[in-house]
Amino acid sequence: MKSANRKFLFNLSFVAALSSAILIGTAIPSPAAAEGNDDARLRGSYAFTTMRTCVNSLSPIDPPFYVVQSILSRQSSTDSGILTFNGDGTASAVGTVRTMDLSAPGGTLVTVNVFESDITYSVNADGTVDMVTNLASFSVVFPPFVVIGNSTGQTSRLQIADGKSMLVSAPSEDYSVETLTFFTGQSSPRYRLCTRSTTAVKIPGASR
Repeated sequence: MKSANRKFLFNLSFVAALSSAILIGTAIPSPAAAEGNDDARLRGSYAFTTMRTCVNSLSPIDPPFYVVQSILSRQSSTDSGILTFNGDGTASAVGTVRTMDLSAPGGTLVTVNVFESDITYSVNADGTVDMVTNLASFSVVFPPFVVIGNSTGQTSRLQIADGKSMLVSAPSEDYSVETLTFFTGQSSPRYRLCTRSTTAVKIPGASR
């Protein structure tokens, strides 16, 4: 009888240990499973600065050779602000743009506007990040005339660097034609083609 009890208790202990192992294995995902969601590799807020040069046109710019039929204007801008990745393929940005008109025959040479952007992104296996700005709303704050609008069509590629503490511009052969729509201050859309160079640094204390 004692032998039967010991056998029963041994079997019970074995079942309990096996159940615990199964629960632990279920609760802790394997490294392969964790890496399956590449977008989750990028999460948190980054302070960024983007230097860009754009050509602007009142008529559409036609790819693949980016032919334009209207007179172009050139601008040099610095964008700075906070870029936040949610870890699920969505992101947002807020910031300020300071622009100098390089081709103005006269008038205002410098403008400043604030913006908010709605972004989607995907993280690739090589650590590059492809980003699409679905909508960027902007408002001119200097000079003090009211210009409000939005832009669409911006794409970019960044490289995750230094253990996800930095993001920098990554090589890309693609250009994207962006459309600016004005609700005040302009009567027609404007089209632009830009080159950008971005550096972003993880904000201390931001989620990883």
